[in-house]
Amino acid sequence: IMGGAGDGAVDIGETTAVFALPGPDFGRGVVGLGGHLIRFLEDPDIISLHTENPRVGRVLRPICHMLAIPLPDYLKLERKPRPKPEPKPARRREKKPEPTLYEYFLQKYPAPPPRPTLPGHIYAPTASPKINFER
Repeated sequence: IMGGAGDGAVDIGETTAVFALPGPDFGRGVVGLGGHLIRFLEDPDIISLHTENPRVGRVLRPICHMLAIPLPDYLKLERKPRPKPEPKPARRREKKPEPTLYEYFLQKYPAPPPRPTLPGHIYAPTASPKINFER
């Protein structure tokens, strides 16, 4: 983490801070990276860099969160006060009259839909033929 000048280096006077981007073997180096980052964050030069340019915190905070490193006091953000929501007025509900038993059954068991009709077709049952028993 601390080293000579190179790509991605930030010059802060005598010390140059370099962050290496994670590569395919990033998982193996995470264990040792946490200790280096903690020492890096405790460095007085980094603290002075953050006081001069607070945008550095936007880079360091997510790295600390990813590695589960507690944030130093200078990187912690102040909580913004939340505005209290305005209370909503109570709604008045009109009481509906209770349905009669007949209306209740009509709602529960509605009438069947009407039969479809075709033009010129009679759906009524035919009259039964009258049988003449007088012979």
